[in-house]
Amino acid sequence: MSVNNELFEEAKRMVAAGEYACVVLRDDMITDQMEGSGVTPVLLLFEGRRLADAVVVDKIVGKASAMIFALGGVKEVYGEIMSMPALAFLAQKGIKATCGQFVNAIENREGTGTCPMEMAVADITNEEEAYPALKAKVAELRAKAEKEKKTAPAPKAAEAKAAEEPAEELEHCWNCGKQIPADKDECPVCADSL
Repeated sequence: MSVNNELFEEAKRMVAAGEYACVVLRDDMITDQMEGSGVTPVLLLFEGRRLADAVVVDKIVGKASAMIFALGGVKEVYGEIMSMPALAFLAQKGIKATCGQFVNAIENREGTGTCPMEMAVADITNEEEAYPALKAKVAELRAKAEKEKKTAPAPKAAEAKAAEEPAEELEHCWNCGKQIPADKDECPVCADSL
């Protein structure tokens, strides 16, 4: 392992406690802490070029995340939960992988079937093909959610008033990983200029 054990255990504790979905360690430091769900935090870390030579502790590691970790140059992955396809892929790429619990497959959020991100990469063997497939699936799911939102039944009076207020656009602070309003110049958590 390229980080000290105490720091690695602290990262595992943060993920297990639900403080963060994903924690990145490099050079005996925690370099990134990401909130969020699904594969989004991993995609953001990859797009921000934050994965090279890192040790990553993640809440759920499926094949989709494993492929992005490999593409980003991660050296080691710990998943609180890890799928067998993720473990097999990481082993094939020579990336050390450990976990708290192995599962056969990552389920969707409703628990009614396989995660759509896992289905998007099920037949892909090359991590370079995984990234565009995952981005396309994320865009598809967002469009579907927007369509469902527009066709949903009219809300009751109290819900209608809340719905009139525009949703605040959020982004992640690269220093602490917290979601912050996009219009802020500084992160209120760490006061790091964005």
